[in-house]
Amino acid sequence: MYEIAPVSYGVLILIGAVNLITIAFAPEIVYIFAPAGYGGAVRCIPPIAMSAYFMFCYVLFSKISFYYGDTGQIAAATAAAAVLNLILNYLFIPVFGYTAAAYTTLLCFMLYAVFHYIVMRRVCRRELKGEYPFDTIRLLQITLAFMGTGFLYLSLYGHILLRYCLTLALMVILFSNRKKLAGYIREISAQHDR
Repeated sequence: MYEIAPVSYGVLILIGAVNLITIAFAPEIVYIFAPAGYGGAVRCIPPIAMSAYFMFCYVLFSKISFYYGDTGQIAAATAAAAVLNLILNYLFIPVFGYTAAAYTTLLCFMLYAVFHYIVMRRVCRRELKGEYPFDTIRLLQITLAFMGTGFLYLSLYGHILLRYCLTLALMVILFSNRKKLAGYIREISAQHDR
């Protein structure tokens, strides 16, 4: 099981990168695909894209709980996240409008992923004598880099040149690490074929 960590980190980075592309070009995407009246929706794209990242995190952590048959807490977490989302939407949509729904969804998926990480660690403590498949610090580094970059893009929506320069810098970083990312992808494919 311990060989899943490097592959998982690579996949997290890949998912983060794909979501960052969506966030980076959100103003152009909305401009091309939506009528002029929907321009304000561009501010909803970053939290929704970040929610997709945390959905993957949930799946990553819950697989271990599923493997060891610890499914009761998964159902409880799903119900709690859904109820929390409803309550937060009820409270904040009347005050902040539809944008609030995007941020409440992000918050709920973040909490959902954190809860499943905690459950996964409990399962590992019980079933694997305290050996954990993931390094918490590494997960936090990837997640904070992703979220920080996503919110940086959001703050640059009014500055197209700066946003494009940031995108170019990130592309250079990805290109310079392409062999490492290709290795992760090959490793994922090899595991899938087994």
